[in-house]
Amino acid sequence: MAWQSLDDQKDATHEQRQLVDSRFRPEQAAIAGEATKRASETLQAMPNKQRTAFLLRNDQGLSIADVAKVMKTTEGTVRVYLHRAVAALRQSLVEFV
Repeated sequence: MAWQSLDDQKDATHEQRQLVDSRFRPEQAAIAGEATKRASETLQAMPNKQRTAFLLRNDQGLSIADVAKVMKTTEGTVRVYLHRAVAALRQSLVEFV
């Protein structure tokens, strides 16, 4: 690996940021905001056990076994809750894909 000065690395990082910033589109931000709002509404409308399983698994990063322990249920039941939660989210967000 060749030696590279820190100034060269900073310049490359700055160029990458400029490329990303120049691609920003307000309509994309609006669509992302609407999708986030729709996902939040869908999560709130879910039955409590589905929402809890989904958030423990995806937000907290727990394993299915750990979610089952926290919810005091079986792993199979947690899998059903997760499947239904993901199906509801997919259905509500289909227009954004």
